[in-house]
Amino acid sequence: MTNLLKRVEHALGPVLIGIIIDSLDLITVGPFGIYSGFFIGFFISTFLLRNSTIQKKNRMIIGFLSGLYLVMPVTNFIPLATIAGVIARFYSRRFPKTEQE
Repeated sequence: MTNLLKRVEHALGPVLIGIIIDSLDLITVGPFGIYSGFFIGFFISTFLLRNSTIQKKNRMIIGFLSGLYLVMPVTNFIPLATIAGVIARFYSRRFPKTEQE
């Protein structure tokens, strides 16, 4: 059963992180987003990626890009982070092995 949970986490993890970042993008509208969006995006994304297999340097890059994403005013209704998570998982070559393999 734990192997099934690992596979679900592997499949949905980036998508759920993208949904969270896109939700934060909706919340950080206007002047609040311009002044605090970068810090919110950076810290939340690096916090959510802390247990992932992504290297620390790449987590910082993703955090930086998430911060920029929350500052941009035209992205409020475009789910770019969720789409990026889906694409990243679609092209991922690493899947946890199942018990039958």
